[in-house]
Amino acid sequence: MAFLKRLIVRTTILLLVCFVWFWFKASATPPPAPAKVDAIVVLTGGSARVASGLQLLADGAAERLYISGAGEDVTVADLLAQSPEIAIQDPASVTLGRARDTQENAAESAAWVEANTVKTVRLVTSYYHMPRAMLLMEDAAPNVTFYPSPVEPETINRNNWWKSVRGFGVIGREFLKFLAAKTGLV
Repeated sequence: MAFLKRLIVRTTILLLVCFVWFWFKASATPPPAPAKVDAIVVLTGGSARVASGLQLLADGAAERLYISGAGEDVTVADLLAQSPEIAIQDPASVTLGRARDTQENAAESAAWVEANTVKTVRLVTSYYHMPRAMLLMEDAAPNVTFYPSPVEPETINRNNWWKSVRGFGVIGREFLKFLAAKTGLV
């Protein structure tokens, strides 16, 4: 019985330490990306991700944009219409993927960067999703250099996520998904 208690306490402490490490990793400001990369890859699923990727494209950060995880019926025109204030000169520079989760995002994005001989990528996703996204993308495309461009959703910002059940739930789930990916469980 004493062994079981120690095991539970030590496991709990280890998980808390890992969570704190994850939180600092997720909320840290990444080093600046180069002014120009080969492509921008956006992983959909959170607010402002697509608009951020479109803005990077409009600003000349890359000549191509891959949006992984667009819905089956979504078109480039649909996405551009959601951000009319962002002027995209060449809509043909935007390509859509249809992944349904982060693992599929990594696989289809890796196939796209390989097919397009891309070597440097600005990766756009929510800040709390970035550690897992980087892990999976780097595993799927080991010869590509990824530069994180995290987006901060208004509803779950770095400074007050713990103040709401929703924020705590999102960060907690992302931590568990990161652990599963890191340990190879998924």
